[in-house]
Formats: sequence, structure tokens, C-alpha cells
Amino acid sequence: MASKREIEKRIALFDQIMKDVRVERILQDKQWGRQEHHPDRWARIFAEEYGEASKALLEGDLNGYREETIQAIAVLVAEIECLDRKVGEFEVELVPDSVTK
Repeated sequence: MASKREIEKRIALFDQIMKDVRVERILQDKQWGRQEHHPDRWARIFAEEYGEASKALLEGDLNGYREETIQAIAVLVAEIECLDRKVGEFEVELVPDSVTK
């Protein structure tokens, strides 16, 4: 079982990560404005962002990897914000008809 000190260190680390994500979300909104996309478009945006993170990792740039990963997480948060605003408006076909026929 983790000690109180270890738990406090993990909470502090988690809080810093969440702060970084919140800051990135604010920066994204300042740059792009509030985004309203269909879930399939959000998936493409996330894939692009995570692709940039993967590229940084392959180049051995751990600082860039962290920064790009924070950006990718912030994109996911933006998607969830959009989905929560649009509950019931999207009809997403999870399994295309062509697969089930």
C-alpha cells in the first residue's frame, strides 16, 4: 500500500498534468474558438494530434512528446465538451451496415 507521502506526490503530479491540459484547452479556444464537430471529425483531429506526439517520440524529443500528448488530451476534452453540448443531436453508426450485411 502506498504511503501518505507517495499518495500526495501522485496527487500533485496528477494536478499538474490536469492544469497543463486546462491551460492547453484555453489556448485552443483562443486560437480556434469553440469547436463544434461531428464525432468522426473529432477522431481525425485527435489522430493528427497524437500522430504529432508519436513523431516527437520517434525523434527522441520527450519534451515535445509530452507537449503534443497534452495537446492531444486537450482535443479529447474539447470533444467531450462538444458531445455534452450536443447530446442527442448526433447519430453515430458504430458498425457500418456494410460490415453487418
